Amino acid sequence: MVETVELTEEQVAARRKRSVAMAWCLGALVVAFFVGTMTKIQTAGPTSIPPRTSGTAISDG
Repeated sequence: MVETVELTEEQVAARRKRSVAMAWCLGALVVAFFVGTMTKIQTAGPTSIPPRTSGTAISDG
């Protein structure tokens, strides 16, 4: 038999507030990573990317 716990209205409201706060923090973290990545890409420029070589990855000799 499984025992369940009935939450009060205050507990449900507190849980919802925590969930919303955690969602905002996660969203802010995603935005921070995105901005950091875009900044790093823009400051690095195209010269930091090595040119592609044609052919196979293993050299013939």
